[in-house]
Amino acid sequence: MTQLNNYLPEFYQGVKEIDTLMAIESCELADLLEAVESVLKQKFVDDATWGLELWEKELGLPIKPQLTETERRSKIKGRIRGTGKAGCNLIKEVIDAYTNGDIEVFFDNIIKVQFTNCFGIPSNLEDAKKAVEEIIPAHLDVAYFFKYFLLKDIHNIMTLSELETMTLDKFASNA
Repeated sequence: MTQLNNYLPEFYQGVKEIDTLMAIESCELADLLEAVESVLKQKFVDDATWGLELWEKELGLPIKPQLTETERRSKIKGRIRGTGKAGCNLIKEVIDAYTNGDIEVFFDNIIKVQFTNCFGIPSNLEDAKKAVEEIIPAHLDVAYFFKYFLLKDIHNIMTLSELETMTLDKFASNA
């Protein structure tokens, strides 16, 4: 007996045709509820899947289905956050949408962006740079500063096994 049978008058209980009809209707209703939930999820960038293309169209972004959903969401969030006066807070929000790293943004004749909690260059930096270029005035330059491991950070501090897990892009070099 399906859940829908509970809403019927008692004299329909146990009627084979009614039970069959309610079983079919229950499946259809479950499919409908699932479809409604899926549509609702597309309204939120963090939950959207098939609706990412709609977000990209709405925001005037190029549609690139070959990118991962995470990368597409980052671009969408960056565009959404990238509206308003191009101050340090806005630039910080835009870059954070792409990199999810702690950063400091300050102005000293140029815009300076300092990554403070991650080592090396963030993987999605090029997209973040493009988004920043779109929101800042054309006469301003942007400089990016990254955090790297230095010898003083690892000597007698990290074990060999810890060092073996680190990739070379996390270390500073003279090159």
